[in-house]
Amino acid sequence: MLSSFEVEKLTERFFEEKSLHFEGCFPVTEKNETVMRIYVWGVQGRFMMKMKQDRSLFSQSKDRKRWIPIKNY
Repeated sequence: MLSSFEVEKLTERFFEEKSLHFEGCFPVTEKNETVMRIYVWGVQGRFMMKMKQDRSLFSQSKDRKRWIPIKNY
């Protein structure tokens, strides 16, 4: 399982490029899989992201109904 420290280090460069600030993260069970839920804030406000165990990163859409994959981070 990924730790908070690992998630922060993996996303650090991406967040700097996009002027985002890492608030914190915690593990959540989602469809029998543990993912790290990440809280981020930036110019457009506060929002959530998630990282799966295979280190794929997703951002929540503006309507908060779907997850958008981030291919390069």
